[in-house]
Amino acid sequence: MKADEYFDKKADDYSKDRSKGFLGGIVNKEKEFVLRFLDVKKGETVLDAGCGSGDFSLLVKQRGGVPFGVDISKNMIEVLKKNGFDGCVADLESLNLNKKFDKIVCGGAIEFTTDQVRVFKNLRDHLNENGFIVLIYPRKGIGGYLYRIFHLIHGLNIKLFSPKDLKKIFDVSDLKIDDIRKTDFICGVVKISRK
Repeated sequence: MKADEYFDKKADDYSKDRSKGFLGGIVNKEKEFVLRFLDVKKGETVLDAGCGSGDFSLLVKQRGGVPFGVDISKNMIEVLKKNGFDGCVADLESLNLNKKFDKIVCGGAIEFTTDQVRVFKNLRDHLNENGFIVLIYPRKGIGGYLYRIFHLIHGLNIKLFSPKDLKKIFDVSDLKIDDIRKTDFICGVVKISRK
């Protein structure tokens, strides 16, 4: 199954399903780290890359930022727009919006792509001069492998990353790691800027 087909089916209940129980606790912890790293200022433009139904777009707006979401799932973008946010269907591997943003958040998308270097070159090209990217990524480890098995059961083969893997991707993409942290037993968050 392709990622867009999988997430098209999940779109209507995606945010609700990720907000409760054990998963809700993990997601909330990830959001705390992302918001700390992103440090949204009033009026800043933020690209929500792989936006899903708009959880990060909502958090950006609540802090005075101006979010714009992109996702490969057309149904996710429909939900995003129903929730009052601007966005469009786009593949991160061929992203070209012809505009730049102060900051970019990419949560829960990179593991579904095949060419991460292309993704990060595209994201870099959408950054204003002093902008940066905040990425949530699934880590190599027990939690990451369980996360991978969950997706394999649903027909998706995702990638897991170590800090070393990310550094290689970012080096080739002309980006550098500013800060990197483990958020929970599955994911980590990294702040990335231009070299």
